[in-house]
Amino acid sequence: MKYSLLSIFVCFTTFCFGQQNDSIIENYHSNKIAPRFGLSYQQNVFAEVGISFHSYNVIIPGIEKRSHWGSSLSGFYLSSEFLLRNDKSLLGPKIGFEFAGAAPTAAAAMAFETILYTDFNKQTLTFTPKYGFSLGRWELCYGYNVFTNNYLSKYIGHHRISISVNVNKTYWKKQNQMLKALHQ
Repeated sequence: MKYSLLSIFVCFTTFCFGQQNDSIIENYHSNKIAPRFGLSYQQNVFAEVGISFHSYNVIIPGIEKRSHWGSSLSGFYLSSEFLLRNDKSLLGPKIGFEFAGAAPTAAAAMAFETILYTDFNKQTLTFTPKYGFSLGRWELCYGYNVFTNNYLSKYIGHHRISISVNVNKTYWKKQNQMLKALHQ
């Protein structure tokens, strides 16, 4: 009888006060093709439309350990930029790779793009490394355009500020779940 009560007490305290090693509620991972939109300023305003081929990740924390959370996306994208002016037509098809993420210690975005700007007479190839901040669904970045020639440099500057978004509603929903779990 003594040993039975002792066994019950030990089991009861273990179940009530035992700690769970894994405090993650969900670790979401998905590869998806998503629409991509953006705006940039580089002596002129450009709009961007395209598609992204990204890997999306969200770690939704448990109650015990709120310091282990985060969201990220990474992958390639294909898009085109359009000059937003009435007096000049300029098109810039591009391919790029980006990484953006938010965690307890950082919210960074990095990308590298190759863009072939053309006015349908002349062409300028640019290489653009970008670095900035992940603002949840949006990435705000500074980039520096390196030109192979200066044919269209009158319309395209070296310094570039851009904001872009990949439209993935499932990823956004998981990010909202993560934020709700953090505020519980």
